[in-house]
Amino acid sequence: MTAEKERRGQEEREPHYVNVLTLAVARTSHDRFLADSIKWMQVVREGKDVLSDDYPKLLSGVSFEHFSGGRFWSDDVEQFLSIMRRSRILRQLGPDMREYLIDPKAKRELEEGHNPALDKFNKPLEVITSLIDENLGIPREQYS
Repeated sequence: MTAEKERRGQEEREPHYVNVLTLAVARTSHDRFLADSIKWMQVVREGKDVLSDDYPKLLSGVSFEHFSGGRFWSDDVEQFLSIMRRSRILRQLGPDMREYLIDPKAKRELEEGHNPALDKFNKPLEVITSLIDENLGIPREQYS
């Protein structure tokens, strides 16, 4: 087996973290989220920790740099957010740009058009979706 075929086979089994996180955002019950990179990193890190035993490679593409005082940073999560903003899936709102908006139509299109290979990861996707909803979702009554 060539290295290229082996790499492709692995990609089919283990979806890219950007695809996983994008589908998780599309499946949330919210249309608005906190636009705080650190909080997004905390949520992704928690999801990676929670899923590490059963799905160790699902978010293996996401790495974190650790600093003194328990602080950490992830260029990978920042890249995900940048991709979401540049593709206009997430738009920053408000006078202080503290909220992201995802258009309901975009959510439907992402859900309907996702790679069917991700369907076998519904259980971990539910975990990530729940973490995003609980920690980053902004209830309608709190819209700015």
